[in-house]
Amino acid sequence: MNIYDIAKKANVSTATVSRVLNNPEAVKEETRIKVQKIINKYGYRPSHIARGLATNKTNTIGIMVPDIRNPFHANSAFLLEQNLVSKGYNSILCNTSEEPEQKLKYFELLNQKGVDGIILLGASYGDKVLEERFEELNKNISIVLINNIIGKNSTFVICDEKNGLNQSIEYLKNKGYKNPIYIQDKQKYITRASISKKEGFIEAIEKYYPNLDSEHLLLEIKEDLKEYEKIIDFLKNNPEVDSIQFEKDTSAIKFLKVAQKYSIEIPNKLAVIGFDNIDLTNYTYKALSTIDHKIEEHCNIAIDLLVKKMEGEIVKNNNYVIPEFIEKETS
Repeated sequence: MNIYDIAKKANVSTATVSRVLNNPEAVKEETRIKVQKIINKYGYRPSHIARGLATNKTNTIGIMVPDIRNPFHANSAFLLEQNLVSKGYNSILCNTSEEPEQKLKYFELLNQKGVDGIILLGASYGDKVLEERFEELNKNISIVLINNIIGKNSTFVICDEKNGLNQSIEYLKNKGYKNPIYIQDKQKYITRASISKKEGFIEAIEKYYPNLDSEHLLLEIKEDLKEYEKIIDFLKNNPEVDSIQFEKDTSAIKFLKVAQKYSIEIPNKLAVIGFDNIDLTNYTYKALSTIDHKIEEHCNIAIDLLVKKMEGEIVKNNNYVIPEFIEKETS
């Protein structure tokens, strides 16, 4: 049973059936009752595609996430989906990986599905083909980015990572730590956030520790537990180092396991700070001091912007969230 069958049995047009389904107040009561009786009799339920063709809306939002295994991405996806449900939207979750080709495939899939909007969470950037396709889609589909900027006309919500790093290094300075270092992850694709965090650390060191050479306080480590042994070797060769700011909580958490193995006194001999404030930071053997990315605030702002864009409103493209340093047991 489809909309054509309903129209035939009710002796009305398919347009009338569509109005009964989507805009019943626009149909005469006698006609509406007749059509509704047939719909009820045969248990007809319109598909999202059919309804979308009739209303030019599918009430469906695509959520593109680089790696659903990542606690930051998983939590963000959950918050986005729950918020969308509360507003009456369905969602399609796309686990894109960091590969530009995979992102392009999901762009095309969501476009074919006729989604009303897309939320793009995180992204490596610098891929010209991906950026060009984004620019094309951005003209016809409402898109909001979280934690990234693509092209000149994107609407985005991003964390002011530099502000967060300033808070963290100022805290270390005030607590009497004298030689902080920064450890970032080795990544196949450079991200906006990783660049911003690194620059934020350098600027904060130059502000609070003007006598230290900031460029020599930067380490890059693969996010592999064995790689963290290299940090131990570095600390043995540089005993003056008394604090570490990690690019991400997940990296800091892995290091804490290695530090415990080598009986490093934290925070008495070494302060350890992460970035994101994921829930796991509260369950390490010592709760991890961190910089709260404020994920929920990012997600709420992104959805509000997306809904307004889908309704044709003009929105502010550049939206920033100020993170907050959270002191716990490792600093």
